[in-house]
Amino acid sequence: MEKENELGHFFAWARSRAYQEFEKRMTADPALDPNWTFSEIMQELLDDYRKTHQAEPLKDHCEGLPE
Repeated sequence: MEKENELGHFFAWARSRAYQEFEKRMTADPALDPNWTFSEIMQELLDDYRKTHQAEPLKDHCEGLPE
C-alpha cells in the first residue's frame, strides 16, 4: 500500500512537468518518437523525484554506515 501511495504522489508531482517537457522537446524536434520521448522524460523525472523526495529517509537508514 505504501508503494502505491508513493507512486500516486510521484505521478501527481510529475504530471505537469512531464507534459511541459514533452511539448518543449517535440516542438524543438518534431521527428522525435513521442512514446520514447515521453518514456525518457518520465524516467528522468522519476530519478529527480527519488533524489529530492526520498533523501531524508535514506539518510536515516544510512546513519552509522561508512561513507
